[in-house]
Amino acid sequence: MRVCILDSDIQILDMISRVLEGAGHVCHQFTEGRMLIKHLQRQSLDLVILEWNLPDISGGEVLSWVRKHLPPGVLVMFLTNRRRDTDIVSIFNGGADDCVAKPVSPSVLAARIESLLRRKHTTASVADSVSYGPYTFHGGGTVTMNDNVLPLTRKERDLALMLFQHVNQPVSRDHLLEVVWKSDVRFESRTVDTHISVLRKKMQLHPGTGFRITTIYGYGYRLEAVGT
Repeated sequence: MRVCILDSDIQILDMISRVLEGAGHVCHQFTEGRMLIKHLQRQSLDLVILEWNLPDISGGEVLSWVRKHLPPGVLVMFLTNRRRDTDIVSIFNGGADDCVAKPVSPSVLAARIESLLRRKHTTASVADSVSYGPYTFHGGGTVTMNDNVLPLTRKERDLALMLFQHVNQPVSRDHLLEVVWKSDVRFESRTVDTHISVLRKKMQLHPGTGFRITTIYGYGYRLEAVGT
């Protein structure tokens, strides 16, 4: 998953990054709320981890912006020194998915994050079959359309699954490169465009099947559920 971490403490940022990167996730660090918001105006993500007390704007203001401007599937976790009941209630009422009190051990933090990701079904792989209209992603790695096996490569399957997990949401090329290809964003983005073109043909992604892929110029793609 692609994760943004916001905290004014560099040591905390590094600790969280080590935990997440050790679990195979991609991390981006920020020390100011406005810097993070500027980043999120151009890039998609799966999880944002916030501290409340920041040098410019509060974590609460960042949370409010996220819930107003980003898709509801984006997860928000607070990792904070705040412990009063009123503060915790305010965090959850603002739309946070979880709140963890500092200090926290790396192992406990890792478990809380993975539990949060599992609950929201946003991991980039599936243990059991999951269906989207006529398409089914099987735990063994195959993908079928109306029970017919599609000839997808592993990367094509991973790319398709990520698009379906973010259906009706814009996903940037950078996000796809980082999660599907585990690649630096400077990697040739034409790779994504080529794979998208192949998916359109192999999976017959057009209105007749209930889904289509729309290109967002200068940004990325959106898999749309037609007629919903």
